[in-house]
Amino acid sequence: MRQGTSDDYFDWRPATTDDIPVVRRVAAETWWQCYRGMISDGQIRYMLDWMYAPELLRRELQGLVNWLLLVRRVDRAVAGFAAWAPHDGAAARLHKLYVHPDHQRRGGAMLLLEAVTRQVTHAGHSALTLTVNRSNDEALAFYRRAGFVCQGQQCKEIGGGFVMDDYVMALSLEQAAGPATDRKSG
Repeated sequence: MRQGTSDDYFDWRPATTDDIPVVRRVAAETWWQCYRGMISDGQIRYMLDWMYAPELLRRELQGLVNWLLLVRRVDRAVAGFAAWAPHDGAAARLHKLYVHPDHQRRGGAMLLLEAVTRQVTHAGHSALTLTVNRSNDEALAFYRRAGFVCQGQQCKEIGGGFVMDDYVMALSLEQAAGPATDRKSG
């Protein structure tokens, strides 16, 4: 495999409640670079406070939400994360998938997505769904390359006078079996 690809740069591991501070840091640093100009600064602050509140993360990590951390192989530093949970019948929902801007374009997002897909399939789900901001062209292109198709749109009020204006996308896992191996680390 080529130097700098996910197989020699990244690994992944399950997250624990001890990882809450690093998840919050990576989320904040990623969101400010990713979403600034796409949504207002006020909405970024609101959503970070809401979605990454320590007590909410603790409940998710101790409940039905499965969290994975992207870690650098060289020093085990956290470079990103993903979170998924059962959603609706045969489908699971990808709630989060972020790679810190300093570590993007090295295959980490795909490594996380492949790990999530394997876990979701192993749990008996036949589809993976997600929502993505309609203005997030990079994320939309990534998910399309991964095989997701647009299923519709939703504009959802989230409080604070803000909305999430998203596309709903889905991946059929019966067609998505990929060649990646399961490389989980501890």
